Amino acid sequence: MPTVFSVIKDDFVENLDSVCALVDAFDQPGSDAKTRVASVNSSVLLLAATYEEFIREVAKEYARWVVSAAANVDALPSKLTETAWKRTLEGLARTRLKVNGSSVLETVSRASRTKFDAVCGFISGDLTQEVFDDLIHNENNMRAGELNSMFKVSGLSNICTRICERDEVQHFFSETNAGVAHGLFITQNDEFFERRNAVAHSLNASSSVAPDQVRQDIAFFRATGLSLCAFLDEQIN
Repeated sequence: MPTVFSVIKDDFVENLDSVCALVDAFDQPGSDAKTRVASVNSSVLLLAATYEEFIREVAKEYARWVVSAAANVDALPSKLTETAWKRTLEGLARTRLKVNGSSVLETVSRASRTKFDAVCGFISGDLTQEVFDDLIHNENNMRAGELNSMFKVSGLSNICTRICERDEVQHFFSETNAGVAHGLFITQNDEFFERRNAVAHSLNASSSVAPDQVRQDIAFFRATGLSLCAFLDEQIN
């Protein structure tokens, strides 16, 4: 029977295939140069968003599993309960009370009360409460440090190191030494987000990425996704 992680992984792989098809569609002889640049730049931004959403999904499901497996709230990683409380309150504090000059106090009050009651119930011991949207989100691009932090909140440290111990990532780098693979992983992952930011901040030909580079990034994220989900499946079984 498919696990929640395998289902998310399959959907992620399909999305990667779609990004690759976008790159291929315009990387053809005779294609207009400006159109080709625009398609590749769009592919980079879409790839980054697809990868980050995938990481959030699997990190959220892992957090759900940690909570469901706990005998009580005191058995949870302390960082999980503290982060759920802190991020929920921070989110409520950022809520706008006016939209386009019009008051939305009643709507905000209802939504805020629901979230506040949920997190209060959660830290009081009701582990069925839905607190995961605030608990799991990335503050910045999904560089290696941010990726690690998405799982550390649930008590799983150094996820980048753990997935580099698996064949999927090692095969991508043609490297059997986990330590070396980890170093290559950090470089590949973080350099992608450097390219992503360059494209996002300057949408012109000088900031374009070569189609083959995008294909390599897609292959890298595919290997990362396979490795991560296989590792998480092992943790819950």
